[in-house]
Amino acid sequence: MRIKLILVSIMSITIGLNIHLSSIEALSQMDKLNQEIKEIQEQLKVEEKKAQNNQMKIDKIQEEKERTNQDIQDLITQMNATGDEVIKYNKKIIDLQEKSQNAAIQLEAVKERLADRKMLMDNRVRAMYTNGFVSYMDVLLNSTSFFDFISRVDSIKMIIEQDKNMIESIRDDELTIIHKRSEMKEQLNEVAELYTKSEKTMKDLQQQEEEKQLLLINLDEDQQKMFDITEDQERVLMKLAKESSEHKNKKKLLEAEKKEREKVKEKKSYNQIKPSINENELMWPLEKKYTITSKFGYRTHPITGEKESLHNGIDIGAPGGTPILAAESGTVLFAQWTNGYGNAVIIDHGNGLWTVYAHIRMNGIKVKEGEDVRKGQKIAEVGSTGNSTGNHLHFEVRINEEAQNPLNFV
Repeated sequence: MRIKLILVSIMSITIGLNIHLSSIEALSQMDKLNQEIKEIQEQLKVEEKKAQNNQMKIDKIQEEKERTNQDIQDLITQMNATGDEVIKYNKKIIDLQEKSQNAAIQLEAVKERLADRKMLMDNRVRAMYTNGFVSYMDVLLNSTSFFDFISRVDSIKMIIEQDKNMIESIRDDELTIIHKRSEMKEQLNEVAELYTKSEKTMKDLQQQEEEKQLLLINLDEDQQKMFDITEDQERVLMKLAKESSEHKNKKKLLEAEKKEREKVKEKKSYNQIKPSINENELMWPLEKKYTITSKFGYRTHPITGEKESLHNGIDIGAPGGTPILAAESGTVLFAQWTNGYGNAVIIDHGNGLWTVYAHIRMNGIKVKEGEDVRKGQKIAEVGSTGNSTGNHLHFEVRINEEAQNPLNFV
C-alpha cells in the first residue's frame, strides 16, 4: 500500500512538472513571438519610411518632368516666333537690297543726265567764249523787227533759264536718291543686326531645348529606377506583412491554448463570424456598382506609360470618401501606407485567400492590423493616394499571393 502511495505521488509530481514545463515553454514561445512581432513591426516602419521617401522622390521627379515638359513647350513656342522673325527679317533684307540696287541704277541714270546737260552747257559756254557775245548780237541784230528782237531775247533767256532749272532739278534728284540710299543702308544695317540677333536667339533656344530633352531623358531613367525600387520595397513589405500575420496567428494559437488550459470558455476567432452571403462568393467592395475604369490584365501604365504593364486588379471609379466594404469576413493583415498603392488594406480570409484595397484617402483607413472584420463591414474610404490619377478603388484578389482576376470572384 505504501509503495502504491509513493507511485501515485511520483506520478502526480511528474504530471505537475510536465504541466509546469509546458506552461514555461508556452510563455517562452510567447515572449519570443512578441519579440519577433515587435522586430517585424519596427522593420515594417523602417521599410514604410523608405517607401514614403521613395514615393516623395518619385512625386518630385514627376513634378520636375511636368515642369521640364512645359519648359520645352514654351521653348518650342519661342522658337516658332523667332523663326517667323528670322523669315520676316530675311525678306526685309532682300527687299531693301532690291530697292538699294534700283536706287543705284536710278542714281547712275541721273548722273548720266546731269553729265549730258553739263556737257551741253559747257559746249554752249565754250562756243560763247570762242565766238564771243557777237554771235548773240548777230542774232539780235539780224532781227527783222523790234518784236522779233524782243522775241529772240526772250528765247535766249528761256534757254538759259531752262538749262539752269534742268541742272538744279537733276541735282535735286541726285541728292534725293543719295539720301534714300543712305536711309536704306541704315535700315539694311538695322535689319541685318536684328536678323543676326534672331539667328543667335534661335540657336540659344535650340540649345536650351536640347538640354531640356536630355534632362527629360535623365528624369525618365531616374524615375524608372525609383519605380524598380518601389516594386522591390512592395515585395519586402508584403513579405513582412505575411511574416507578421503568421506570427500573429501563432500568437493567437498560443493564447488560445493558454485560455484552454486556464479553462476560459470565451474565445474570439474570425471563424465564428458568419458570412452574410453564400460561402466562396466575394461581395462587391463598394455600396454601388460604380464603373470599372481599368480591368485586370496587361495595359499601358497610365502614369509611367510603360507598355504591356500587368494590372494586378480592377480600378473602380468612385467619388472620394465613398465607403469601401470588406468583400469577405477575415482578419486585417495590413492597414497602412505602401508605395504605389498609397494607403492600403489587406484582409486575410484564410486558405491563402487575400483581398487588397488600395489608394484609400488620407485618414480613410477605418480598421487596424489584426482586427477581425465581417463581410460588408466598412473598412476604408475611396481616395487617390499613391500612384493614382484620380479618386478610385484599386481592388485585388490574391490566392497564395498570386494575383487573380477579381471579376471571377465577385
